[in-house]
Amino acid sequence: MHRFLICIGIVLLLTACGGQGNNAQEVVERFAAAGLAIGEMRTVERVMDANLPAVYREYIRFQIKTDPPGGGSVFVCDNQNDCALIYQYFADNADRAGPYLYRNADGTVVVHLYRELQPDVAQQFAAVLDTLP
Repeated sequence: MHRFLICIGIVLLLTACGGQGNNAQEVVERFAAAGLAIGEMRTVERVMDANLPAVYREYIRFQIKTDPPGGGSVFVCDNQNDCALIYQYFADNADRAGPYLYRNADGTVVVHLYRELQPDVAQQFAAVLDTLP
């Protein structure tokens, strides 16, 4: 009986703590809640033979309703090292990928925004990302 109560306590604790940290859809929803004009979003399935390192837990692409229209991607990883690989991939390809690349404080979320965005709009996304753990 004692073990059963301990197991129940652990399950409740894990549930209360939220489990795996940040979630890609929640990140995009935070952008929208901050007043950024988010359009369609879709989950991207992992492609093992792509050039992009397939080390992420979640990958979402989203549209941004601006003039000119833009878009972006959110990657959520299980650890900093995995997201560092994604960040480096985009940094190494900045001539094609564009200049807007951000990480959250703990390094487990990477946001890449398409080059069509105006710098002030990109900075608004960076400010929201700064509020994540």
